[in-house]
Amino acid sequence: MTIEKGAEWGSVVAERGDGVDARGDLARDLGVGDTSSHKGPWLRLPLDAIEVRAMRSDGTERLFTTTGWLRCGRRLRGDLAIVSSTAFVEGKRIFSRAHPNDGRLDWITITDTMPLRQRVKFWHRTRTETHLPHPLVRTGIGRHHELKFARPVRLATSEGERLRGVVAIEARVIPDATATHIPSL
Repeated sequence: MTIEKGAEWGSVVAERGDGVDARGDLARDLGVGDTSSHKGPWLRLPLDAIEVRAMRSDGTERLFTTTGWLRCGRRLRGDLAIVSSTAFVEGKRIFSRAHPNDGRLDWITITDTMPLRQRVKFWHRTRTETHLPHPLVRTGIGRHHELKFARPVRLATSEGERLRGVVAIEARVIPDATATHIPSL
């Protein structure tokens, strides 16, 4: 069950079980560091996953899941789309209201016509978490998101998945698809 605002999240368990390790952007989101020396008890936290169907320029499709984010395209040129279940993407807090168990996707797209200078300014402002409204930047929240790209793009995920030649994606949230464990206080 996705977390409700102000509600307790997770349950205390003696040992780590199934699920994913809290590393990288997920660990930043949860406010934890290295947990390798922790012996227990653990707080087991349910996590959403993003199911992605990527269509490639050669006509093939690829289906995979990610618990963090996916990026299609490059930051400084061409089309760019980021779909996320976490607030942090590649170490930057892009989606300030995102939560890894809120049952929704957060997304941002930048069209290929955005000039380089404006893109640099945009990414600089994400470091300071200041809002940058721009007519070539679209954001949204939902349970499902579809995108088509004018030219094939590279896709990358928080788990290190890479895919070239992507011309369209369909992403949907799968609530409580997995879990992670962090040290219990």
